Order: sequence, then structure tokens, then C-alpha cells
Amino acid sequence: MLYSQNFPYSDPILGTVHYTAQNALETRNLALSSTFVIQGTCTGVVFATGDRTIMGRIVAMSGETKFKMTTIQKYVFFTLV
Repeated sequence: MLYSQNFPYSDPILGTVHYTAQNALETRNLALSSTFVIQGTCTGVVFATGDRTIMGRIVAMSGETKFKMTTIQKYVFFTLV
């Protein structure tokens, strides 16, 4: 059972190892960030990070692509560069 804070599911959904739809947002074998396994076990593989993720592409399409440095980026930039 998977529960995601990113999508408006009020109830947990049953995950599977087989894809159930070609669309990545509709298939049940893909867990996005902030997804919790609340029953059973899971092994995850990261295949995209940052702007290349589904959520990153959604943000890019919305036009809100303002860059804001994280705390660790600020530390590295101002102390090591």
C-alpha cells in the first residue's frame, strides 16, 4: 500500500511491480517523492532527479522556475568558492 502526500488521494493505493498505464502519473508501479509504504515492503530505484523528474517537469511547465539556492548550496558557494 502506498500513500503519497503529493497527490490528492484520500486513501492509500495498492502498488504493483507491473505498469498499469503508459502515463507515469496514472500507473501504479511508480512512487514519487513523499510517497510512503504503509503496508508491505518496497525496493526503490531512483531514475531521475531534479528538473528531470515528473514533478520537476510540472514545475517547469507552470512557469515557476525561479532558482533559489538551498542552505547547503549557499554554504558551499560562499565558503568554498
